[in-house]
Amino acid sequence: MISSVFNRLALASATAGFSIATVLTLAHTNKTPLPCGGSNGCERVAQDPSSFFHGVPVSAYGMGAYLVLIVLSVLRLKGEILRPASLVGLMVSLVGAVASGLLTYHSITKIHATCMWCIGSAAMMVLSTVSYLATPKLSEGVPDTAKPVTALPWGIIPVAVISAYAVFGHVVKELPPDLSTVKLSSASLPELAITSHPMGQKEARVTIVEFADLLCPACREMHQRLIMFLVHNRGKVKLMYHPYPLKDLEGHEDSEYAATLAEQLDGDEFWNYVGKVYAMEEKPTRADLDRIFATFKGKHAKSPKEAADAVVNDIKIGKDYGVKFTPTYILFIDGKAESVASSNDLKDVIKEPKYAKIFAPPAKQGKAKK
Repeated sequence: MISSVFNRLALASATAGFSIATVLTLAHTNKTPLPCGGSNGCERVAQDPSSFFHGVPVSAYGMGAYLVLIVLSVLRLKGEILRPASLVGLMVSLVGAVASGLLTYHSITKIHATCMWCIGSAAMMVLSTVSYLATPKLSEGVPDTAKPVTALPWGIIPVAVISAYAVFGHVVKELPPDLSTVKLSSASLPELAITSHPMGQKEARVTIVEFADLLCPACREMHQRLIMFLVHNRGKVKLMYHPYPLKDLEGHEDSEYAATLAEQLDGDEFWNYVGKVYAMEEKPTRADLDRIFATFKGKHAKSPKEAADAVVNDIKIGKDYGVKFTPTYILFIDGKAESVASSNDLKDVIKEPKYAKIFAPPAKQGKAKK
């Protein structure tokens, strides 16, 4: 009975690990971001050189190891070559557990990021090792007295659950950010204008003040949409970009550095820099940021020290206004703060009647009556 349980545990951990490794390998190959529990740690780990060995994703080697463990588990369930299958399974599991543990340690201490998929794979290797070590009389091999067909759910369910999360994890609607802390009533457009970078005509009635982080995925997704919105409503709306790096958030460790480079620029140069950073398919490294910044030659609007001080002030203002998420938008009409929005609901907010009537196209003149 005990052998049957541990044989099935070995099968379940192997099929689950194989599914995780397959998902990671496909994500590498197709450059597709994975759902990562609300962070971008998986993306950061995937971009690190430690995720490759001789140019091949480490997860691909994991697929091979887990496939071996699946075959060995099936052989044990069928009662064939019990002793060799058990010993080889233990050896593969031990090597995989050690390798996964070292990679997880590297990601946490060196990359400063957590990949839930990688941790899941490491956990499956440890579970596989335990299932082999816990099997009575491992060296002799103990036949599985239960029918092999009863092990099917142990192999199928982990694959189904992991595959479903990989496919639909992005589809699950996240709770909208809590904007109740934003002090809308005390928002001052003249004050924010001092520290923000404007785009659009000065006399526009609607002003959107955006608190944004250059390494924020949602900010990146919204950037081009906002630019197009300004183009389509030229003269009616202007954008004021307020740098607000969330430097203490996982995956945003370089956001203050990115903002400091941006603050050294002004006008079109600032917006070109922001556009280039947001245009990158993958999260930019410091080397990427330096390379982009180096394209802007000549005298800059601020010195590095002045820019660093400006970013510190930007962060203080954001905190004073109660901003906790990026992007956060404060909308003004004729200089008066009217609404606060996130990337989730900005589209709905600007459809409200008080904004819609401003953005409505001019009525067509009818033919004069004779």
